[in-house]
Amino acid sequence: MWLSRLILDPRNRAVRRDLSDCHQLHRTLLGGFPSVQVSEPRREIGLLHRLEQDRTGNPVLLVQSLLEPDWSRLPSDYCLRGMGAGENPGLKPMGHILDAIQTDSRFRFRLVANPTRRVSRDATHGGASSARVELRTEEQWHQWMLRQADTHGFRLEDLSTTPGLQNLIGLHAGRLQGKRNGKSVTLFTVRFEGVLQVADAEQFREAIRSGIGPGKAYGCGLISIGPPG
Repeated sequence: MWLSRLILDPRNRAVRRDLSDCHQLHRTLLGGFPSVQVSEPRREIGLLHRLEQDRTGNPVLLVQSLLEPDWSRLPSDYCLRGMGAGENPGLKPMGHILDAIQTDSRFRFRLVANPTRRVSRDATHGGASSARVELRTEEQWHQWMLRQADTHGFRLEDLSTTPGLQNLIGLHAGRLQGKRNGKSVTLFTVRFEGVLQVADAEQFREAIRSGIGPGKAYGCGLISIGPPG
């Protein structure tokens, strides 16, 4: 597994386009893996990403993947630095992170996710169907995260929640937007931070590898961990 930290140039036209269209950003990132030719490339690559900001306000992309990327294929001057010929900015292997995950280990974590629940609705032509409904209250967010903890092998010791994606160019607080095949894409995001304890090491490693919750193609689901202190 690999983790990249891309500091984007907010003056770059392609960057501004991608920050305002989560589907186009997804397509740009897939371009860093040219050898993958399958029907579901994101799953094959294990691609997850999260938008953040550095201390000076520049947009930062954290990108996790099972395959090693080639970021020299990004649009010209997409990143502020580290994009010389053959360079991969901020690229690090993640084996040591997975090795550090043991049952009862404690970590500080960060996750931007799309908390939803499925509700049943009557189908137009027989039978029943379900739809995803976004959760909008802090209590709902906490309950959603407790369910994820049970599913993915960890226990929550401390948790804070805020609408995600504050103050980035082209983004409304808490909302990802874009267009796919002519149709609008909109996701409400929440930023979860706190301290967790690992209950099942292999389940939690799989959560790191595969992400948590829906919207993984559009910047949700990447959980980052670090020392708890």
